[in-house]
Amino acid sequence: MIKITKKWSIALSIVAVCGICFIAWQAIIKIVPQKTIRVGILHSLSGSLAISERPVSQATLLAIQEINAAGGILGRQIEPLLVDGKSDDDTFATEAKRLVTENKVAAILDVGHHQAE
Repeated sequence: MIKITKKWSIALSIVAVCGICFIAWQAIIKIVPQKTIRVGILHSLSGSLAISERPVSQATLLAIQEINAAGGILGRQIEPLLVDGKSDDDTFATEAKRLVTENKVAAILDVGHHQAE
């Protein structure tokens, strides 16, 4: 007969609980309808900074498309909301506030330089 020590008993219990939690999580993901993860993409699509920020916004959209094609994040799709900062600091501030308050985005992705020349 195999003797199981207290350490092995605890380790096996932890593994069993983790396995049960994983199976339950997978079942919940399939049963409960998942909302998308809204993400604001705030770049200058017009104005003097558009030449450098438009390709970044396109790359960001492509990355989100690839993530969604691979199943999303924890089974949830990313919903991008592309907004034009118009190469203007005040517009960036207004649009960022609108993305958070009205659109309820989980995050805002932007280049980080908004000073138009």
